[in-house]
Amino acid sequence: MQVTGGDTNVAAYFMVRNAADGTAATNATVTVTNFDLQYTRTLAAANAKSDGIVGTGGAATHVDNKVFEIDATSSPGLYLVCFVDGAFAAGAAEVHLALTNPTDSVFAEVIKCQIDTPVILANNTLHGGAATRVVLDRLTIASGTAATPAVSITGNTTGQGVLCIGGATSEGVELRGGATSGSALRLFADGGNDHGFECVGDGSGAGIHSTGGGTTGAGMELVGGAGSGDCLTLTLGGGDFTTNDIISSLNIAANAIGASELATDAVEEIRDAILADSTPFNGANVDANNLLLKGLNVQHTTVNVYTSQTQFTLVAGATDNDAYNEYVCVITKSTGSQTQTAFVTDYVGATKTVFLLADPAIFTFAAGDLIDMVPATSVGRHANNSIIATSIASDAIDADALATSAVEEIRDAILSDSTPFNGADIDEAISAPKILANSASHGGAAAVFTFDRMIGVSTSSHCVSLTGLVAGAGLIATGGSIGDGIRSIGGGAGSGFLVTGGATGHGINATGGVDSGNAIRAFANGANDAAIEAIGIGTEPGILATGGASGHGISGVSGGGGGHGLSVTGATTGSGFAAFGGPTGHGVLYTGGGTSGDAMSLAATDAGDPPNFLTPGAVYATVTSAGSATVFNTSLTEGVDDFYNDGIVVFLDLNLKGQQARIVDHDGTGTVGELTVAASDLNAAPTNGSKIMVIGRATA
Repeated sequence: MQVTGGDTNVAAYFMVRNAADGTAATNATVTVTNFDLQYTRTLAAANAKSDGIVGTGGAATHVDNKVFEIDATSSPGLYLVCFVDGAFAAGAAEVHLALTNPTDSVFAEVIKCQIDTPVILANNTLHGGAATRVVLDRLTIASGTAATPAVSITGNTTGQGVLCIGGATSEGVELRGGATSGSALRLFADGGNDHGFECVGDGSGAGIHSTGGGTTGAGMELVGGAGSGDCLTLTLGGGDFTTNDIISSLNIAANAIGASELATDAVEEIRDAILADSTPFNGANVDANNLLLKGLNVQHTTVNVYTSQTQFTLVAGATDNDAYNEYVCVITKSTGSQTQTAFVTDYVGATKTVFLLADPAIFTFAAGDLIDMVPATSVGRHANNSIIATSIASDAIDADALATSAVEEIRDAILSDSTPFNGADIDEAISAPKILANSASHGGAAAVFTFDRMIGVSTSSHCVSLTGLVAGAGLIATGGSIGDGIRSIGGGAGSGFLVTGGATGHGINATGGVDSGNAIRAFANGANDAAIEAIGIGTEPGILATGGASGHGISGVSGGGGGHGLSVTGATTGSGFAAFGGPTGHGVLYTGGGTSGDAMSLAATDAGDPPNFLTPGAVYATVTSAGSATVFNTSLTEGVDDFYNDGIVVFLDLNLKGQQARIVDHDGTGTVGELTVAASDLNAAPTNGSKIMVIGRATA
């Protein structure tokens, strides 16, 4: 056996035999941990023995003092034995390797290993001043001193440190990286002006010629440092860009760099460089009006979460609400070249959510698609106009495309300009109320006006005041199929609509639409404003509503948010609401909501708990003992038996809120306050403390 001094992870093979008959010994008859490993170097004392260990990794892995049986069937008795590195250190000519196991009565022959001395080629002075030339079939070089290069070769003046010339079909140098993270070649510049690697092309030959593999192998792969180190830095050595370019267009094949090879920050740096230079195009400046490069607040990003064709979130964007309102959103498909645009109506900065006016309808976009948010005032800019008339197709913008805010801005612009119509002023009918008086002011004929739409705005007086004449209505308004007959919104202290009836005529005679149109639909515009305020005079009601054959005289629907569908307040001794039933019709009909809405919700307005907000005959109490769904005790104090028989008990809160039951028996002398109600009227026993109201009784 032969090694080179300093070799590491050396293993030897021993044939182990039984001492009794010389046959091969296998793990069936021996125990690995009973083996002793010992070595003795030339002219040195015997080294202390080491106990054998089982180790890991099989025959392919070196573990100091490991004893491993190769194959008990194919190679019985053959063991791989791993010795420590000290056995093969340089400085001795030989080392004797011994493996013993007296416990299991086996033995193995001692192996003699020759240790070769490494050849050290020193500097030229040791070789008579002449350059040393060594022809080697194979050369293994290892440094004997820590932090010292195994090979250091320095060129002399113009001579190369190393000159490698490939054969006809072989490489001059072939470098292969380590199995895990070892580099095939690692180069460091040692001085301020030294090069880690310098390649100079000669004639028409390239300094570096790199050809990629047939499948996915790169001809050259450059990886930047973990921090800020560049993977490749190119520096112009001298001269000008016409004769000494670092990389010239002639050296780059046509279409060698496509859009996908340019990182986003590379495109942005090119853009910023153009915008930062006042004359980037051969001395010519960028036309800010036509090229739209300077001064644009354009957000370039991608779709993060797609919700619908009119709602999605951005990967990057402003954190301010409404930052992109009225922007034009340009959407480019990430997997192709399709582009579509849409108008932004709202933007939520906290979630970077974009809301579009309408579906662009060219393609269905998705997460990862490219987004450019462009200010609408910069799109199609021409001179001082954002959009010129000649660039808009005939009838390209119809009423549906105009947002409400756009219509209002046009209106405000007209009203704020005293001469908006080619220098002509606005008819005073626009800037001041126009009063149409009696027929004498109109040549003796009654005035007739037909309006497609009329808008009235007032902050202190009435928008419209109509007075009926004798039996004529002040206004007759008929709704469309689903449209309102009148929709009126008051402003400031002014009424949305003030109508006074004639002697026998109605102030308003409003007829609902054929299908679902309301005769009148009124909205309160402020927290304390009334949608309709009706004040009775004398003995006349503020509102007189008579139901039709099956229709309600008044139908009140809450708009949500805590608003009442109908709010009625009595004055002095007058009722807030007086309802008289017809021959077969209800004076008041209450219908609960489809799920949990109450048919009627009553609330106390003073400190009393609770007041008699229904009829004076109502009595209030609480449940004192739950009992069952048919029998329970209350705080009623009436001492006459059956006093409340055939009355109604209504539960005002807790688990039976809104439920009512008929009283079939009242105990006034025994268990005072005990009520027995009709079976199945309640769906559960009441909770202790439930508030109840008892109305109606058989006797006074």
